Amino acid sequence: MNESLIDGDNFYEEIFHASEYGKAGWPSSTILLYKIRIKRETTKAQKLLHQSGCSSLQCERWIRVDNDSCRGFHAETILIQQVNDLLDCLREDRSLFSVRQISIDIVLSYSPCSNCAKSLIKLKETIENVVFYDRSFIFCDMNVKFANFYQHYRHENIKNLIKMTHSQIQLSVFNGLCDWKDFLDNTVKLSLDVQSEYFYGAWRVRQKR
Repeated sequence: MNESLIDGDNFYEEIFHASEYGKAGWPSSTILLYKIRIKRETTKAQKLLHQSGCSSLQCERWIRVDNDSCRGFHAETILIQQVNDLLDCLREDRSLFSVRQISIDIVLSYSPCSNCAKSLIKLKETIENVVFYDRSFIFCDMNVKFANFYQHYRHENIKNLIKMTHSQIQLSVFNGLCDWKDFLDNTVKLSLDVQSEYFYGAWRVRQKR
């Protein structure tokens, strides 16, 4: 049985909380989960992903990243560094000519802030600007899904979320019980009763926010 990436406390306190932004109970940390899919394997990149529990570049396993508050690193910053490390491996492999697409699925407890939104746009551009020795290019398919808006009242945050969509980054928000059940069952592998009184209590409050 696969070990869950989060526990029940993580879920209710960091992701599915009923608090309003800036009020008591609103978490100051961010949980980020990501999954990368590349069609062609390479020894160096395979080794890099293997360290995160993946056996090849066809990585179907979700990886968890938390923000580093001690160093002031947002979770997105850490993700971007890990993806750039992978790109370095791909650039060094002269035999890797057949890669045409890199897919990155990202799930966040918060929507990206203004700076992180711009950094994710730059990451997508960086991937698509990689030119291999046969002059082939890579298409980057990036999907970002989040549970809560981060400082939605700040114009810069919303403006750069919109810029993400203009850069062909798909944004979505968790919506509906089926959405949450799919996240629990298939992403984090966490067994929670979505029909429990506790879950519905938080659900009703979130719907009124």
